[in-house]
Amino acid sequence: MLEISTTATFDRLFEKLPPKHHGVWSFRVDRAYRIVFKFIGDNQAELRSIGHHHSIYDYDLFR
Repeated sequence: MLEISTTATFDRLFEKLPPKHHGVWSFRVDRAYRIVFKFIGDNQAELRSIGHHHSIYDYDLFR
């Protein structure tokens, strides 16, 4: 589990992915790699995928 603390810069650093109703977010590790996650509690997130930004968008992970 990854504990998430939000700040004023949350919207700039984290991106909500389509389809938005699945509630899946991503953030960049560097220019090429991203982490896809989903909130499972107020301050907890489940990491769904970690990898190159061309290969992590498996929409079955978003459900």
